[in-house]
Amino acid sequence: MLAAVLAMVGAGVAPVPVAAAQCGSTQMVMGRWSAVDLPPAPSVPVLGASILSTSVVGQDPSVVLATDGVAVYRSTDGGCRWNTTYTLGPADYPTVSGVATAYNITNIGTTHSAVPAARQDVYLALSPNPLNAFSMVTLFGAAPPELVAVSHDGGQTFAVVPPAPSAANPIVPECLSRPTAFIVPPTDSRTIYMQCSGGLSQQVAEQAVAGGPYVYRSLDGGRSWSLMVLPMYGQYDAQWFVPGPKPRELWVAGQVSDGVAGYLAVAHTTDGGAHWTISKPAGKPGVGIGPIGVAVDMASAPGAERLVAYAPIGAFVSSDSGKHWTKLRGLDPTQGASNVALAFLLRHSVYVVAMPASYSCNKPGGVRLLRYSNGPGQPADTAFPGRWGEFAGWGAGDSFATLSGGTVAFGVMSFCQPATGTPPPPKLLSFRPS
Repeated sequence: MLAAVLAMVGAGVAPVPVAAAQCGSTQMVMGRWSAVDLPPAPSVPVLGASILSTSVVGQDPSVVLATDGVAVYRSTDGGCRWNTTYTLGPADYPTVSGVATAYNITNIGTTHSAVPAARQDVYLALSPNPLNAFSMVTLFGAAPPELVAVSHDGGQTFAVVPPAPSAANPIVPECLSRPTAFIVPPTDSRTIYMQCSGGLSQQVAEQAVAGGPYVYRSLDGGRSWSLMVLPMYGQYDAQWFVPGPKPRELWVAGQVSDGVAGYLAVAHTTDGGAHWTISKPAGKPGVGIGPIGVAVDMASAPGAERLVAYAPIGAFVSSDSGKHWTKLRGLDPTQGASNVALAFLLRHSVYVVAMPASYSCNKPGGVRLLRYSNGPGQPADTAFPGRWGEFAGWGAGDSFATLSGGTVAFGVMSFCQPATGTPPPPKLLSFRPS
């Protein structure tokens, strides 16, 4: 079946111009926030026309890729104009033994390294669409293989990577739905980390081999895969699995248990997962229900990385690679916004987006933006920019990244539905602090 699928996947097309967005609006809140429209998606009635994944190419926020699951769009002016650089055509929806195995482009991964955008490696995750994956599992107990396409010119052209499992790396990943992580570290463009739920039979076998939670890892650009065992289960929020600034360095946020209670935990490895150290930022049990994550200052000195970890119980900062933690002030239920939706570091300052309740919209107090410039003390606190709508999330579709040496944050912003009417359409939002 794999050969039949590969024979039909990966036909690129010549770039097709897409109508320019209405380009650019700004708001000044602790710096300059700039928003542009997402690319107009083609009319594909079966698959819909929403943007599934977006990524800046390298460190230049003017070069952006986006996909609606069928096509890849590329902009070189920050989203004002778009070209279609790759499209999955009719031949990409094969029927094997009477069972459809249609694929969608679900994730875009790139290193965000300092390599010029035109020479960046970019990867696409090609996932079986959920209905057809369910059919395969129901009939055969196995999902179709997850496929990867690669570009070596910053997303201008793509080709499908033929899987080449070996004795050392025998895995061919199966994903029932969109991967919850598809990450390329900034230090090695040949390495891909991927997390997804597979077909029942393969998942049982892989769990037996790993003996615990794991992610897929490829060291050769998606040709072969192995399992990297994790020291704990993550929550699979946007910031649960983060590469560090050094080669083979990773940070994972999640929970550990002492058999009685759960603790917010941050795991750290500098040797690609061979050894992990685990710290407990809160130092006491309790996590809460809501997002869990970790963010790293990619411009900090090796061995003294500044990072922030968060959970519904609060946010904590470390300036020594997680050896010691201090709770950030200003995130208290009595002060309004207390639940961290997102945290990041720019110019060595910690920024926190806080909401009055987990996953909430239209709550009294609104969404706040907090900046910690001088350690964990009392932050500068203001309402989150509201020119384009009420914050629902920033970073949809793997899009959130800090760029240009930790001076710019970028991601797709989604908005709450107002009391009347429909929610505003998502925007590409960037932030440069003052």
